Amino acid sequence: MATTDAILDLTTEKNLHPEDVARIDIKVSPRVYKLVGQPFEVRNNPKVDAQFSIQYCVANALFRKSSKLHHFDEPYVRDPRIMELTKNTHVSADPTLEDQEGGMSSLSARMKVTTKKGDILYKFIERPRGFPGNRLTSDEHLDHLKDCVNYSGKPLLGLNIEKILSIVNRLEETEDVCNLIPLLLTQ
Repeated sequence: MATTDAILDLTTEKNLHPEDVARIDIKVSPRVYKLVGQPFEVRNNPKVDAQFSIQYCVANALFRKSSKLHHFDEPYVRDPRIMELTKNTHVSADPTLEDQEGGMSSLSARMKVTTKKGDILYKFIERPRGFPGNRLTSDEHLDHLKDCVNYSGKPLLGLNIEKILSIVNRLEETEDVCNLIPLLLTQ
């Protein structure tokens, strides 16, 4: 999500911490706003509520300096510190970010962070990480793979991860992708 990328970039570039933030204003396309821009509310399914909330995703990334799968489990979602941060995060629709043809610009986001000291920080993300035109690095792919494996509760042996990466990194040359299946099974 472009908004998660924006807050993570600001935490790195400006050494931004949750206690520094007075307010976060985010603008996204009307289409994105309709899907994930509504005020955050925990209802019957906290995981899904968080996954479909820009406010939660931004507050989580700011507070935890990352966005991992376990951050969407109920105890993380209901963390009062995150709930407080969501109250200072305001999302609105900006028609200028809408791509009439449904292209990538509909996924763009503008973020303005006002600090308690009165500083104003801006970040524009044209395309979220992992989308065409903004590919993930090999290290980012590896981090995502490890997060998925760890979240599964059945970690793969390190050797399997290396073999999996070796096959995936040369997928076009691989004779039989079925060779991946036994590597994904835990011993």
